[in-house]
Amino acid sequence: IHFYYQDVDNDGTNDLLIYSANHQNCSENSVRIYWGNQETFFISEDYLELPVNSPFCAGSVFVDFNNDNLIDVFIRSASGVNTMLRNDGNRIFTEVPTFATGRDINPFFSDINGDGIKDLIYGKNGWADGQWGFRYNEGIGNGDFNPSTLIYYQEERAFDWDLISLSLNPLVNDVLDFAFIPANSDDYLYLAQWSNEENGFQFVTKSLENTGIETKLIGPVDYNGDGYTDIVYRYQVNPEAPFLYTGCVLLNDGYGNFYKTDTIIKNSPYMPYFFRPDPDHRFYMGLLKNKEVGSNWDYDSLFVVRMDKFYSISDSISVGDEEVLFTQEAVVPLVNHTSLKALDQIKSIEFELNFDQQIVEYIGYSHEQCIINGINSIDVAEVAGGTYKFICSTDNAITGNGILIKFHFKTLKTGKSDLKISNFKYNNDTIKNLKNGSVTVIIQGIQAMLQMNDTVVAALANVKMPVFSILPISPEQKLHKISFLLEYDPVIIRYAYSDAAGTIDEGTLIDIKENNAGHLEVGLSTETPLTGSGSIINLYFESMKPGISALQFSDIFYNYDNIKSFENGSIEVLNPAIIFNIPSSFSPNNDGINDTFKFEAEGLENYSVWIKDSWGKQVRSFDKFTGSWNGLNESGKEAPAGPYFYHINAVDYSGASLERNGVVYLIRQMIDVSPNPAKDKIMVRLNGNLSGDCYLRIFTVKGEEVVNQALFNCDKVEMDIAGLRSGLYQLIISNGIDKQGVKFIKE
Repeated sequence: IHFYYQDVDNDGTNDLLIYSANHQNCSENSVRIYWGNQETFFISEDYLELPVNSPFCAGSVFVDFNNDNLIDVFIRSASGVNTMLRNDGNRIFTEVPTFATGRDINPFFSDINGDGIKDLIYGKNGWADGQWGFRYNEGIGNGDFNPSTLIYYQEERAFDWDLISLSLNPLVNDVLDFAFIPANSDDYLYLAQWSNEENGFQFVTKSLENTGIETKLIGPVDYNGDGYTDIVYRYQVNPEAPFLYTGCVLLNDGYGNFYKTDTIIKNSPYMPYFFRPDPDHRFYMGLLKNKEVGSNWDYDSLFVVRMDKFYSISDSISVGDEEVLFTQEAVVPLVNHTSLKALDQIKSIEFELNFDQQIVEYIGYSHEQCIINGINSIDVAEVAGGTYKFICSTDNAITGNGILIKFHFKTLKTGKSDLKISNFKYNNDTIKNLKNGSVTVIIQGIQAMLQMNDTVVAALANVKMPVFSILPISPEQKLHKISFLLEYDPVIIRYAYSDAAGTIDEGTLIDIKENNAGHLEVGLSTETPLTGSGSIINLYFESMKPGISALQFSDIFYNYDNIKSFENGSIEVLNPAIIFNIPSSFSPNNDGINDTFKFEAEGLENYSVWIKDSWGKQVRSFDKFTGSWNGLNESGKEAPAGPYFYHINAVDYSGASLERNGVVYLIRQMIDVSPNPAKDKIMVRLNGNLSGDCYLRIFTVKGEEVVNQALFNCDKVEMDIAGLRSGLYQLIISNGIDKQGVKFIKE
């Protein structure tokens, strides 16, 4: 009897090919296909009887010999006249021509020479016709074979040749092609490999650990679920009845090395006859029961045993590698690479994950679009610094391959954190093939620029030096930290203190260290992201002696982005005879107040002033004699509101040259506030008309209302602001329908 188990009619259930032989009456020999069904058993009446060329059929196999993805049937004959039946679909088989191979062959079909076409390998039992050894006929397509036969071990007088293919997923291609055991050498396994250079087979032998009488190969299977072909064989333990049998398996490491022998059945009165897998990795072992009448050829029954699971679950698990910008969330998948079977009933996963807490922070997990479904619970616990243990249980068995779960991390700083996985288990099976992953946090590419102005101050006076962030910062950049180094000349000036009054975020936390005189380490941090542009910190210095101290930036970082654009400033400490009084803004609205940009300078014989816009284009120039800038450009048109850079070249009465640089703001608004900045009082002028009763309100940058009063004259009003704290304020005038506003600074 021969047995094969495979889905022949492509209905999703396996079918059963059975050849049975009666050596006393060959007319009773038959080959049948019993059709499978969803109940996984077979009905004795539901079968297809296959035709044979000779009553002396001696075995049959399922094989797709014409590569059309339909399972065909090859029937071997003791007479040497074989039958090949092509599967035409719909349970119809057609006989196709073949050629005589000689008597009593044990065949298999496999692509030996790597040309994509199945070849024929068969062993010869020479007791009937004196032909021994085994043969090879190259496949030439469509189930045909080259009649030129390669013959090996022709003179080897063996009882039988059992040949099996080893073509199932070797780790290294072309390691082995097939194996056999000659009956007169029960202790050795012959391993064959095809050589294209030699156009033939090369052989090595392996000594078997467990052997006995008539050691025979049963079949190639992936016994332990690791994806590599193992070999099952049997032997007879004792020479006389009652006969006992042992079945063993040789485990393959994927390189063709059979490193271990496991016993499947030991000293049993049932002889292992076949060992077949199904798609769910269950195994069907055929056991023949001897009649115990003195001949090991006489059997009275066949038992088929299904083994659902007797191996550890095998898989390859990897953690993904992700690269994200700082402030972005990192989502990293945990992936399994071997298709998990429903038969394994995997309903629990357990593992540990380690990461660098300086780089990332674990914030949670997700399992959308993952192969885990029907989750009952996922327990996550920190078992050590940077090491979390995950225990997941499911209602449904996990099947297939793909993403198991996704880890979510918050980025803390730039750098690389390895994600190390360990102690991974499916149910109670430990998975050892684990690949670690990583999260790489890279810089954001923030475009920014720091600037400080040039300022002149009298000796022994304090000077306020705002640090400006010029280019606008968007909320999406999540800027929470700014740091930089600032060097100055401690002989000319001395650092006094700092504050955030009037800056774009007055709640900024400031950390300044001066470990060495003249070297400030400045760090700014905020709870809410910094946005926009403007001053970010005010540094106050005390002037010590006449001279010029440069204010030089270095090591500027926005979050973790190194900012290379900056404009240094300076503080010039003058003798009291030389005084500059340069306004920070003007409003050319012809109200007679602060209509031009001009400044007072004592101790200077002459000076020239150049005005440039933020793009570096000259807008206007004047000198000591022309006196001021009225807000018109060189073409006589109004320059738009905004910041403008001035450059002053001056000569004092001693002939010494002086230079000054800074920023002046041109204000064109419906409301003018002057002076701005102011200390005690401001004059508010409304350049447009608001009809009806008006109300004037003043708010802090945090939205707190500090002034609310009615106006009886909407043209102008003088206000006492001495009671307000220093900082930036928003002034709004409204009639209940329309409103106008302006910002001013209280010094």
